[in-house]
Amino acid sequence: MTDTETRLAEACDVLAQTVIAMQPLYRTDRTSDYQRGKLETMVGAALWYLPQLSAQLWTGRISIEALRALRDRTNLAPTHDHQWPRKVAARELFGLDWDAIDDPIAEIMQRYRTRYGRFNLVLPAENRRLAPFQRSAVFTTPEQAYEAASVRLITTTLSLKEVLSGDSALLTAILEDPSGTVQT
Repeated sequence: MTDTETRLAEACDVLAQTVIAMQPLYRTDRTSDYQRGKLETMVGAALWYLPQLSAQLWTGRISIEALRALRDRTNLAPTHDHQWPRKVAARELFGLDWDAIDDPIAEIMQRYRTRYGRFNLVLPAENRRLAPFQRSAVFTTPEQAYEAASVRLITTTLSLKEVLSGDSALLTAILEDPSGTVQT
């Protein structure tokens, strides 16, 4: 196991213990919606600060605007947009039946790798457009949020490193063949 993997497992361990310990407080009738929101924010922040595995967590999707900015070498750098909102993820974790889960650490690691940690590349302005559609009160799916914010994504089979390289010819080829079949 690499140092990053070890840190991820340790962080998921403490996160699982925290969610399990706070779940009775989260679920009690005495806890207000405001207080539940604060608990979701805390757990969401813990998810945000899990060790970054960028190459592994990138979905392979980039917005057309971000791709053009990279190709044209503008000063606009793409940002990681986690397609699953942190507060929504926290609410899901608080809703789980942890007694039925054999390995809470593995459960959180799996959810992080397949859902909560996954990100697309978008421009900061697109990220701001997405925010209203990623609020826990309105969020349904990543696809719906991106559509509502008018953020168009292209899927590519290229690695994150290749896309971020700024190779104009390669990025132009992706834009011209949005099927994502461009190979290096």
